[in-house]
Amino acid sequence: MNGKKVTFLTSIGAGLEYYDFVIYGMMAPYLSSLFFVSGDASSQLIKTFAIFAVGYLFRPLGGIFFGLLADRFGRKKSFLTVMLIMASATFGIGLLPTYSSIGGMAVVLLIICRILQGISFGAEIPGAITIVSEFNAKNKGIHCGLVISSTAIGSTLAALVLYLLSSNLDKDIMAAWGWRIPFLLGGLLAVVSYVMRSKLRETPEFTRNVIKHQSMLAPLKL
Repeated sequence: MNGKKVTFLTSIGAGLEYYDFVIYGMMAPYLSSLFFVSGDASSQLIKTFAIFAVGYLFRPLGGIFFGLLADRFGRKKSFLTVMLIMASATFGIGLLPTYSSIGGMAVVLLIICRILQGISFGAEIPGAITIVSEFNAKNKGIHCGLVISSTAIGSTLAALVLYLLSSNLDKDIMAAWGWRIPFLLGGLLAVVSYVMRSKLRETPEFTRNVIKHQSMLAPLKL
């Protein structure tokens, strides 16, 4: 697989995963009244954005943990695992019962899903840059820049989805079930990204390092 194709697949995947990460913030005005019933609308919105911030707090943990896994077991395995986590967390938010159904447990589950999203996206960009740079020995800066800029795809898509929903569904329908659509769509997009990434092979640099490590240990096995 040539480097340009790897950059394309990786960038599209990063953009779709960024959609999953930011759609929560765009849907916050709807989520606030569904998961928080105490206080006025402003305090409910603040609490909702506090959970949004939790995802950012866990991003470094995701980068460190999956970075170690990528060095130990391979870039591709780590990359695919990250996408499965994001798909599960985003689908999970779309399927969550609200406060009116299970009370405070709904908030706890929402926080857990947001933590998983943060861990996943925290590993996404470093992992994507690593894979792209190891497949493209020349012009690494351009290829890595394309990965970073691909996040604009995710934010644009999220804004477009929200615009279409709010334009075609009234507030009551959005509060009843319409708010779930962006998250379920995000989970589906994550699955699509997973399928795309499954076509990637392990990076040449990691493969060389594995072969080198095995050759160094060979005398010890005699």
